[in-house]
Amino acid sequence: MQAYGNTPTFFAAYFQERAAAISWEWMFDYSGTPAVLNSVIVGALIAILAASRQVSPRASTGRSWVILALALWTIDSPWVYGYAENFGGVRGNVVLGTAMAVLAIWSWSASTAE
Repeated sequence: MQAYGNTPTFFAAYFQERAAAISWEWMFDYSGTPAVLNSVIVGALIAILAASRQVSPRASTGRSWVILALALWTIDSPWVYGYAENFGGVRGNVVLGTAMAVLAIWSWSASTAE
């Protein structure tokens, strides 16, 4: 079995995480702000990159690093967009961004393993 044999499960986790991230803006009452547009754009980028990684995992390992950068952006964005005082929003971004970062690193390491 190849090292990237679990990519469908991995990418399903990405999609579920982004759906949760987008819904958190309304749950923690910062909808209607630039933070919502940010989450939608970042979520769409991650979904596209994750899907493209599934097509050719070994040939697209660099996309994992882009996803990692977007995950770090997800963690930092509450302070950039000024809703850091909203504990629920910050917690959501930090937890989901950390999960994305771990998955991105795992994806890169699994697809480069011999």
